[in-house]
Amino acid sequence: MTDLRQIIYTSAATDRMQPADLLSILGASRDNNAKAGVTGMLVFHAGSFLQVLEGPIEPVEATYARIHTDRRHTNLKLLFRGKILEREFGDWEMGFPDIDDLLKGIPGFRDYASELKDLTLTPQRARQTLKLFMAGDYRQRRSG
Repeated sequence: MTDLRQIIYTSAATDRMQPADLLSILGASRDNNAKAGVTGMLVFHAGSFLQVLEGPIEPVEATYARIHTDRRHTNLKLLFRGKILEREFGDWEMGFPDIDDLLKGIPGFRDYASELKDLTLTPQRARQTLKLFMAGDYRQRRSG
């Protein structure tokens, strides 16, 4: 059985991101990650990214290294890097920037959004935030 790695990080966008920019990132990420066996979730809000990557160690580390040198990211903060027994986010997903209206009914979400904007999430809060997106109807799931 292949050892699995999970990496969770936050970063700030260096430029203002438009929906078309996010869709472009999503499309390229889905293609690259599918080929490498990397899954996870990417959330973008108020100029900040929160992402979890998981899969075989080498492809996950290579993906994170590529992100680390991507000029669209700044203030990269590693929240968690470790071995996992099974994938928590087995399908590539993405949260969209207009999340405030969608999530007003989720208790405590404003706290998460504030932490994401300030890049102060703990690993536990990051996982909780990502799982809120995974459970919601507002996500985009990879087709096929």
